[in-house]
Formats: sequence, C-alpha cells, structure tokens
Amino acid sequence: MAVEFGMATQYIRDLSYNTKRGLRAKARRGEFPGPARIGYINNPRTKRHDVDRRKAPVVVRAFELYAEGQSRFEDIATFFYENNIKTGSRSGSGGGKRWSKNRVKRVLTDTFYYGDFEYAGEIHKGTHKPIISKQLYDRVQAAMEMRGRKQKAHKDPQALCGLLRCGNCGCSITAEAITKRQQNGNVHRYVYYRCTRKRGPCAEPYVREEALASQLDDLLADFILPQEGAKVMLAEADKDEREAQSVASAAVRELRAAVADIDTRLGRLTDLYVDQDIDRDAYLERKRSLMSECRSAEGQITLLERNATAWLQPLRDWINEAQMLDGILKNFDLPSKKLSLQKIFGSNLTLQSREARGVAQNQWASLREAKNNFNKSDLVSTYVPGR
Repeated sequence: MAVEFGMATQYIRDLSYNTKRGLRAKARRGEFPGPARIGYINNPRTKRHDVDRRKAPVVVRAFELYAEGQSRFEDIATFFYENNIKTGSRSGSGGGKRWSKNRVKRVLTDTFYYGDFEYAGEIHKGTHKPIISKQLYDRVQAAMEMRGRKQKAHKDPQALCGLLRCGNCGCSITAEAITKRQQNGNVHRYVYYRCTRKRGPCAEPYVREEALASQLDDLLADFILPQEGAKVMLAEADKDEREAQSVASAAVRELRAAVADIDTRLGRLTDLYVDQDIDRDAYLERKRSLMSECRSAEGQITLLERNATAWLQPLRDWINEAQMLDGILKNFDLPSKKLSLQKIFGSNLTLQSREARGVAQNQWASLREAKNNFNKSDLVSTYVPGR
C-alpha cells in the first residue's frame, strides 16, 4: 500500500510539473495560457484568442473614456453594464449585475490589451491582436495615478502645503483655517496660507486659498500642450522609435555575426589544442580572451534588444502629462494641481508679496517659451524642429 501511495504521489508531482512546463512553454511562444479576456474569445480551432467583434469596441471605448480623466471606475462599470458586459455574462451563469470597481481596475491595468501579458511573474510579448495602443494604455495609467491621489471633495487646509516656500525667508508655507460666525447665525470658513516663521519674524502677509489657487491656475495654464502639438510629437516619437529599432537591429546583426565568428575561432582553437599544436597555457589564455569577447558582445546584444528605445518612454510620459493639464486645470481638485505643479517647478515655487512665482524645469520652460513666442500655427514646427 505504501509503495502504491508513493507511486501515486510521484505521478501527481510529475503531472503537475509537466503541466506547468507546458504552460510556461506556451507563454514563451506568446500564447496566453488562460481564458480569454473581455473583448476576446477563445478560438477552439486554433487554441488562441481572437478579437470579439461585439465586445472589443466597448472595451476600447472604456479605455478612451477613462483616459479623458473625467470618469471613475463606477462610471466605467455603468458603461459596461449599459453595453451588456455584466457579471456572469461570459459563462452564461447567473449574475447580470454591474461590475465591481476592482474588476474594472483589473481591465484598465491589463497589459494584455496592448499586446503583452504577464505569466508566472514574467512579461511576455503576445501573438494575439492588440485592441488598444500602448500610448492609450499609458494615458489611462497616468489618469489613474492622478485620480488615485485625489482627496476628499471638501477643501482641505493642507491641500497646498509642501508646495511653496516663503520668498522672503525661505521657510515653508503652511495653512491655517479660520471660522467666522456672524450674528445672524451664518458660519464662514476660510483657509489662509502663510509663512511658518520657523527662522524668526517674517513680513510675508497671509493670502486666501482662493486667491492662491487662482494664481496657480494661471501658472498651470502656461504649460498646457495643445492636442495638435501632442499628436505631432507622439507621431515623431513613434518615428524615432522605428529608426532606433532599425539601427539597433543592424547593430544586433553585426554583433551576432561577431559572436558566430568567435564560436568558429573557439572551435579552431580547440582543434589546435587537441592536435597538440599549442600548449595548454597558450590555449587557456586565448580561450579566456575569446570567451570574454563573446560575453561582451552578448551583453551588448541584450542591452540593444532591451533598451534601444527606452529613452523615448520618458518623452511620451511628459507629452501625456502636458496635454492632461487642460483637464486638471478645469476641475477643482487642488491635490492634483499640486502634483502637476511639483512636476513642473520641483521645489522652485515661492510665495512673495502674496504672489506665487517660480522657475520651471527645462522641458517645461521650453514649452512655455514656445507658446509665448509663436502663434498657434507655428507651434507644431516649434515642438518638432524641421517641420
């Protein structure tokens, strides 16, 4: 009995190992080893995931709605519900209810929709057809980060603390809430910003939150990137990416040829050693040198394949942030505006004589200068030289 039990246990272990190995091999081929995502269907003939022509446009529109920055997870869940994407609808079982916020978030953060997928903690490039672009996915993640930092709807006295320094003494600017009660029973609450005066007396006067917020809105307005300019810059980034990939591919081919040549030379060296045409010390020294060259070439290949276009992602992120400023400016969410101002000015924003002022970082300063010195028709050629 013990022997049979041991054989059964080993059989189960082998079966589990072989199943996992098969799933990992499938993932390495770019085939997602799992059920189809919403917007896709399982193809029983090819054993792959095909685009669902009915639901895929709904999923794409959901990404677009959230990227605009005005929709919540609840709004997207309602949008899905109105377009017949409900709980239990995939399996045909009961349900038919609105999705939860967590399920909506899982869809909006799923890399599967732009062509990649994660399996066993590793990202794989899928062979399925993507239904959204990487740029749209990045815009959704940026909008999600902005909304994730949003605080309560009521005005928080600390909303802008940590953003400015006093222009007179260099101390931080803090907030103070004042409540005034009138004889008729009306209660008014005001928030004032002032210097902390931690270094001693300071002549910087108080400033009302409304007045300060209005000044910060004016500062933000100088750095909004128009949609036309953003589209052109993203198109140029795509063009640069293709060129960089082409150059990297050529370099990789040369390096692979060099690796193949080194392998050939290693084979010849081994033959010389076997035929006793060179001594062991010379053989080992020469082999060590060739192996070092091979490792260096392989390392360069890995870097080129992995990072040839990595420098473009910060540019795309900046373009998306600059064009999203328009939406941020139109709402009353002070924490979101604070986050954007910190990205633009860093720690160079001061309050002096009740006036907010600061020195923008290089890329933002260049954008403002372009907007101030050129009219709208000239902006595109300013953003992208040579156009």
